[in-house]
Amino acid sequence: MPDTPATAFAEQTGPEPATTPTRIKYVVGASLNCRAEAEGSARVEAKLAYGDAVIAGETSGDWTSVTTDQAVRCWAASRYLADTRPAPRATSRTYFSAPAPAARSRARSSGHGSCGSKRVCGQMNSCEEAYFYLNQCGLHRLDRDDDGIPCESIC
Repeated sequence: MPDTPATAFAEQTGPEPATTPTRIKYVVGASLNCRAEAEGSARVEAKLAYGDAVIAGETSGDWTSVTTDQAVRCWAASRYLADTRPAPRATSRTYFSAPAPAARSRARSSGHGSCGSKRVCGQMNSCEEAYFYLNQCGLHRLDRDDDGIPCESIC
């Protein structure tokens, strides 16, 4: 038996017998908040990045209890975890930059639907769309903790 969660993590990352169901999961979202409880409003205990490996434990609804490589136990949204390591991503990300104030007001009133009628994170279809609404449309409510990352449940 391992002595610590960190030792357990190290042992789990090695080859496993074919009869043992895998407990290692990989983060497949751009980033993932790992929370103190199995609910989106719970305190963030750790931030996981794309490709990070975790040890999966019990599930509760749409949440999975995980242990990180730093021995942090927390809850992650199950839809952002996969059984297989994801393909490598490019190292840099390009996000939309905020337009000048005049351009922002034109985007809102252009009538071309560039900013649309979406107003909350639950209406966003992707992290990139959330960044667009934050930076191009000035919808700052998407970044509740003012860290520059909108809709942290999907980004």
